[in-house]
Amino acid sequence: MKYVKIISGFYGVQEGNVIKPKGKNDPPFPLDDNEAERLVKNKIAIIIDDEINENAEADTCEYGEETSMTELKAIAKREGISVPFGISKTNLLTLLDEHFSASEAEMPTFNAEDSIV
Repeated sequence: MKYVKIISGFYGVQEGNVIKPKGKNDPPFPLDDNEAERLVKNKIAIIIDDEINENAEADTCEYGEETSMTELKAIAKREGISVPFGISKTNLLTLLDEHFSASEAEMPTFNAEDSIV
């Protein structure tokens, strides 16, 4: 079992009876060794680590008015968002909202016959 992070396009991961798209904004997820190597060979993913603590807290992006500027900037940095110097908290919240809504809008839908895109 290897953990991979998508770096290009999307990959459909079967979770129960549903295929869920994984993209570059998603956290690393486990795959069997052969499938992980196939994605790496096709330059769709990179291997993060052979073993990651599955019980670690999920990488969440919950934030709001009560979130400190330091925490908001950390979320922006993690998401690869450039934060202008002197930005107000209101504008930073708007920037994060736009980023996450755009990420959700880009998500394609998959069915059982789809594999990598």
